[in-house]
Amino acid sequence: MRVGIVLMIALMLLTTSAYALYYTNYNLYVMWSRMYTLDKFGFAGISVVKDPIALGEWEVRTVEEVILDGLSPDTLIRDLSRYRSTTIYGMDPGMKASPWLPNGTIIEYTYTRATALFEPVEDIDVRKDVKWYVFSNLHLNDIWWLKPVGVRYGLWITVKSDDRPLLDFSCLKLVKRGVYNVTCPGNTSTVYYVDVYFMYAWTGEKQLCIFAESFNAGEYVAGRRAHTLLLDYCRPAERPPRNITTAVSHWGGRQSRLDIYVDGARFDTVWIDGPNAKLYTAPYEFPTYLRRTMVAAYVDLNYPGVVLRPLGSAFLLIGNDTVMAPPRYVLKEKGWAFTQARVELTYDQGVSVLPGRTYDNSTVYAWPVVPVKIHGRTTELPYRALVNVSKLCPGGAVLSGQYRWVGGWVEVRGPTSIYCTKYPITFVTPTGNATVTTDFNTTLTWRPPPIVYPNGTRLEAEPVSVFVDGPRTVRVNYSRVFYLVRVVTPLGLNETWAPRSVAVSALAVISLGNGTRWVAEGLASAVAEGPLVLAPRYKRQYLVRLEAPVNSTEAWVDAGSSYAVGLPDPWDLPNGTRFAGLLINGTSAREFRVDKPMTLKAQYAEVYYWASVETPVNKTAGWMPKGAVLKFPDIVDFGNGTRLIKPSVREVAVDRPVKVVVTYAKRQYIVAIVGVEEWKGWADAGAVVRLNATVVGGVEYTPAEVVTASNPGVYKPLFYAVYKTAVRDVLGVPNPLATVRLCNATASPLPDGSAVVATYTRELCQPTVEAPPISPYTAAGAAAVATAVVLTLRRRKK
Repeated sequence: MRVGIVLMIALMLLTTSAYALYYTNYNLYVMWSRMYTLDKFGFAGISVVKDPIALGEWEVRTVEEVILDGLSPDTLIRDLSRYRSTTIYGMDPGMKASPWLPNGTIIEYTYTRATALFEPVEDIDVRKDVKWYVFSNLHLNDIWWLKPVGVRYGLWITVKSDDRPLLDFSCLKLVKRGVYNVTCPGNTSTVYYVDVYFMYAWTGEKQLCIFAESFNAGEYVAGRRAHTLLLDYCRPAERPPRNITTAVSHWGGRQSRLDIYVDGARFDTVWIDGPNAKLYTAPYEFPTYLRRTMVAAYVDLNYPGVVLRPLGSAFLLIGNDTVMAPPRYVLKEKGWAFTQARVELTYDQGVSVLPGRTYDNSTVYAWPVVPVKIHGRTTELPYRALVNVSKLCPGGAVLSGQYRWVGGWVEVRGPTSIYCTKYPITFVTPTGNATVTTDFNTTLTWRPPPIVYPNGTRLEAEPVSVFVDGPRTVRVNYSRVFYLVRVVTPLGLNETWAPRSVAVSALAVISLGNGTRWVAEGLASAVAEGPLVLAPRYKRQYLVRLEAPVNSTEAWVDAGSSYAVGLPDPWDLPNGTRFAGLLINGTSAREFRVDKPMTLKAQYAEVYYWASVETPVNKTAGWMPKGAVLKFPDIVDFGNGTRLIKPSVREVAVDRPVKVVVTYAKRQYIVAIVGVEEWKGWADAGAVVRLNATVVGGVEYTPAEVVTASNPGVYKPLFYAVYKTAVRDVLGVPNPLATVRLCNATASPLPDGSAVVATYTRELCQPTVEAPPISPYTAAGAAAVATAVVLTLRRRKK
């Protein structure tokens, strides 16, 4: 007996080329129901076929051809002369995932979905389209209409319950070239065989059937019950299916479920005892009906017969929710050789069953691959692979190349490029994954949420920036560690998170907002090297406000203690103010017991201001009562002929500290003018004393100099004295021989007798005139008259 192994396949499909040869060879001379108790090699057990050549070349069956001639079933059973021996060369047509590489190396692989696609024939007449035979040594159950025989379209799958091995390979016994028997039980997983098929029956019925059983190799080798029949029934069906799909998924704690769909409708569910079940392919074969660990989409006969007309085709896809594809390595028969037909494998149709005979069923086909660029990364997928674009790109996709849509899937038929308009970015954190879908060719910045553990530890991570050019999985580095710090205060429990190795402190002061607070006594801090509890001792304090005339203060005082007012009396302030006569809240008390928030109002009965006065006479300073008035005289007489007049300030009211500088607008001197003019009075210092022109005794005096009051004293200013007169004799005739004198100045008259004498003088001058009594003019006139008289007299004498 041969036992298969499972090859892992999900999104990735193997890319090796060429296939190993696979042969079978049975000579059957007993009823089919009994034939499985013997192996062609003469042993019964669990086998591993490590060399595909060891299986032989052909399935040759010696059967009986029945000569009908319209006989009834009862006659056929009784009349054995109607049977003659013949030989058919049969195979089991199907598209099967191979458990061998081209070089004969065994492989195993798992996947989660398998689909059989059919191009069935819907008008098959089982009695006419197939020539049926019976086994030698005819038995009642082998009559066609009792068995019944028929044409089947089906999907055979194998499910492995968990991740444990299927066999214990520590004890293999060589049976024949490439074939080994397993002789020890081991800790093995359970395998489930499921066969879902539609059958055209000899009786004319159309049925959709399911068969399922489980087998555990370890239990079998140990001699315990190993087989369990799970399902075995048929339902009427109108037509053969075009699609049979099986999908395995985790269910609950320790179970998986295998869901079976026929043309998109759920047909049944097989429950698997294992949390991580997978569909499975491997080169194992188990006893009791020679169950093989395989997956195959098939079109076959369930009893020896020769196909007389085309029966259609079967196409196999395996994979998962994202990619379904033809197996990378394919056989075109699945193992039980009842069907003599021509079996062809094409990459577009899969396995087709036609009239004739296949002379070679040993080729393992390497399925062609095509380059497919997904999210900008090139991979190879088998030709006609289906990519679930609706799942791959939930937000939409942009496609190019050789493809066609099949529902929400894209069938790859040549080089194809698939880009999503949006991509999922999965962030892996210590507590699970978070997926964010965002636009292609953008930068996503994600802020990881904090992770809080029950032990009082919190992890945080910096924001993570990712350039979105495809689906990405990013592991988030939670590098910042915080510890829970619980602080117990009079207000209750407060919790906060502190960075690791950072000093944390309880509140030194807790203000209640009503003039009351709590103050921690002693140290209340620690370094956060783990979760902390800080519970410092606190004391209550009250706020005492002291409202003073200036510089009001407030202080926090321990509850129950005394507060002493330290204001001085008198109190001299730096700003030139003095308070005296201190009262606190109207009393003379200076100390108060603090048992609640308090406001103390300090008042002074007397207020003084510092007054500084500077005058031209002196400087004085001192404390003056508030409201006092400082007055300054309009005239300050120094008693030395000097005085000041017009003060800049006449009076100042002391309502604040003051500094008064009194200046006088003018300094005056007592000035006496003597000499020509007499005047005495006060003159502004530096002022010019105005002198007037005057006439005294006929003499005109005009000031000849400026008198400036530079000091007190007597001034005799210089005047310019001018005396004007006309000198005549007694007869009134000008007397030019006269002399006019003014002080020390003299002047002679002009011929007309006018005379002007001038001089500078500081005293009054007395003018004088000295002249002969007779003017020379008078004398001359007299002489002339005398002469004239003489002449006249002389003339008269003549």
